[in-house]
Amino acid sequence: MKKILFLVLFSIVSISSKAQSVCDISATTQLTHSVDGVYSVPDEPGYSYFWSVTGNISILSGQGTNSVTVDTSASCEQVSGSIYVTVYKDGVAPCCNEISINIADNCGSEGCGVEVTYIQDLNERGDGTVSFHAVTNFNTGSTYHSSSFTFTFQNGDVITHLGAINPTHGYPQVIIPVAETNRVLKVCVSVVASFPGTPKPTLCPSESLCKTFSHGVYGTSNIFNGFGKIKNPIKNILNVNLNDEKQAEVLIYDYSGNLKKKTKVVKGGNIDVSDLKNGLYIVKLTSKDGLVDTKKIQIQR
Repeated sequence: MKKILFLVLFSIVSISSKAQSVCDISATTQLTHSVDGVYSVPDEPGYSYFWSVTGNISILSGQGTNSVTVDTSASCEQVSGSIYVTVYKDGVAPCCNEISINIADNCGSEGCGVEVTYIQDLNERGDGTVSFHAVTNFNTGSTYHSSSFTFTFQNGDVITHLGAINPTHGYPQVIIPVAETNRVLKVCVSVVASFPGTPKPTLCPSESLCKTFSHGVYGTSNIFNGFGKIKNPIKNILNVNLNDEKQAEVLIYDYSGNLKKKTKVVKGGNIDVSDLKNGLYIVKLTSKDGLVDTKKIQIQR
């Protein structure tokens, strides 16, 4: 009788140990910010598998099998969550197991990120379009990934355009038609940088900046008279002519958005730019009525 009881107890313990062992989760590949994780339990005949996750973790593939591949929606922020598995078989008590995933925030620790410092509007084509570009500083090791520009128009429309890198200056930009009767009142730009990783790069948190225009901006205006036909490059003198405006304020910025010169012109005139270094500049003219026009000039001696 004792022998039979021992065998029964041994069988129960064996079955329980077997059921628990099929729930042991091991990591073939650990989940990181830039690498998908692969987690598995022993592959035993006749068993079924159900996986679930919590936090900012998602299952990419493998549901219903003994092995799943998981990813995280976090770019470089903290990853926090759990991976659960339930293993079951007819005639055997199901077992459950979980492992916790906690990956520290590494935003900025490896230079992942970008700073948006300035938004420039520019009517450089001399037509009904306006170019908007964002002056950016990428952290060491980070590169441009994507950008978007969201415009609020005078009629209340809010429209988003995907940006592209200007091949000459390396800034995210977009060029859109803007009518004088429906000006852009506000623009917000969002830039995403990426940081090298294996087998895929890490996407850094997006950085955004907005700019509001008190009078709105639009395509070609009539403030400048013949300024759109100016012949670049300029050496030492910038000639500005006004039409019906008696006077206007002239601001000259470098391409990083730093104000380099501020002056006023009355019915037009010559502006001495001999103190400015060679390079590209933005000239912004504002009339007394708040009308604004911007042009690009190149100083070269």
